[in-house]
Amino acid sequence: MNSLRFLSVVIALTLTIGGSAYSVNYALLLDGKDDHVSCGINDLPLGNDPRTIEVWFRTESPDGYQHVVGYGTAGTVDSALAIFTLGGSIVVTQWGASVEIPLVINDGEWHHGAVTHDGKNQQTVYVDGELVGNWDRVLDSIATTCTIGCCLNQGEQFFSGTVDEARIWDVERTEDEIRDNMNISLIGNEPHLVSYWKFDEGDGNTAHDSAVAGNDGEVNNSPEWIASDAPVMPMSVDAAGKLATTWARVKRIE
Repeated sequence: MNSLRFLSVVIALTLTIGGSAYSVNYALLLDGKDDHVSCGINDLPLGNDPRTIEVWFRTESPDGYQHVVGYGTAGTVDSALAIFTLGGSIVVTQWGASVEIPLVINDGEWHHGAVTHDGKNQQTVYVDGELVGNWDRVLDSIATTCTIGCCLNQGEQFFSGTVDEARIWDVERTEDEIRDNMNISLIGNEPHLVSYWKFDEGDGNTAHDSAVAGNDGEVNNSPEWIASDAPVMPMSVDAAGKLATTWARVKRIE
């Protein structure tokens, strides 16, 4: 059985098992002018502790620096870790220093971005599950602000595009770990998962944190909730473990 047919069977079985446990998968479309999400900061990794930040994004405009997701303290060198876009490049910044990696990410397609920190002196950047660069830098994180869609000072570098499935972990995830579940909607109780914004509310002014920290986000300036076509498999609550395992196997078969 080829992987595509196998995946179709898995989806059909999971829909049958999960039934009404499914909900529509939404994402948040930001206008690049003032739309953003201000999230809580409970239990986010601090100092030089290891961590991983992940997000699915699709750009609408290539102009200028655009903050996708990150946290720290505006204006304090090395206190932050955040993912930006700049034209066709992905940028990782710690406030006061940054690395720009030229890629084709302003193509109107969904892309998965991730940055890890090893708890020592190295950050590693992944796009669409592939390692694209790394650099040496010690962190001294101070979590006073966590934002999705705008700079930490919440007054500039707004993201123009769609965001979905933002996650923060308190561990440096490996390339295999990132690749194996970037296409799966998680439960929220996975080990080391601190905060997780699915954006599946579909309306309202709150993006709930589905993980343990409870860092719900305030949705500012009325961005548009849209049905998401990000390549993320929605998960039935009843079949969660089985589906996650099966999807990882399918990804390895391809």
